[in-house]
Amino acid sequence: MPKGVYIRTKEMMTGKYPRTKEMGTGKYLRTVKGNRNMGLAKKGKPLSEKHCRAISLGRKGIIFSEEHKKNISKAFKGVPLSEERKRKISLSLLGRQLCLGYKWTDEQKEKLSMTRKKLFRNGELEVSFPNNWYLTISGIKVRSPWEKEICDLLTNFGIKYEYEKQRFILDHTTYLPDLYLPEYDLWIEIKGRMDKDSIKKIELFSKDYSLLVIGGEKYREIQNTPESLLHLIQGAS
Repeated sequence: MPKGVYIRTKEMMTGKYPRTKEMGTGKYLRTVKGNRNMGLAKKGKPLSEKHCRAISLGRKGIIFSEEHKKNISKAFKGVPLSEERKRKISLSLLGRQLCLGYKWTDEQKEKLSMTRKKLFRNGELEVSFPNNWYLTISGIKVRSPWEKEICDLLTNFGIKYEYEKQRFILDHTTYLPDLYLPEYDLWIEIKGRMDKDSIKKIELFSKDYSLLVIGGEKYREIQNTPESLLHLIQGAS
């Protein structure tokens, strides 16, 4: 076996085996000499971004034992973090989904909401686009095929629009309308599925601004008769 080369079985790659101290027998093979050489090569040398990503991908899916977790926590306990490092950790955690079974307290939710509002005001937290974004005929990136179709119709009708122009702060939450029509001073929300949170945001926003919500029924109407979009805009403005 070449120096420093390790072998993983299919079970290891799928994360079926927990990562424990006894992993060295049968499931995770490495030459002793190669392992020693790798340790000497890494000692005192910073890892490149490419190397860090490769290590992260290689460890993805591995389940750590409780003892291993305690050892990691103990090793990092008391290690001071720079302000830049704290800020990066904070930003990375903001966009992650909650762990299954974990419930946030009201105090945690309030703190997270206030942090996001502050970052949006300062321009530190930008709106991210999904990997499968859609490009309109005017060259603007949008998030869904529905938004693309409405934007293309507006362009064909000669109506100027701005995509996700401004995020608004509403009570303890924020709201980002899809489109703004400056000629009509009208905001447009294109929504395929409405949940309680979306309904609450729309109701709060509609108290102070003109808003046209294009849902399933109105969207199908526009698909059948594109000119109906003009009537909806005129009626809402």
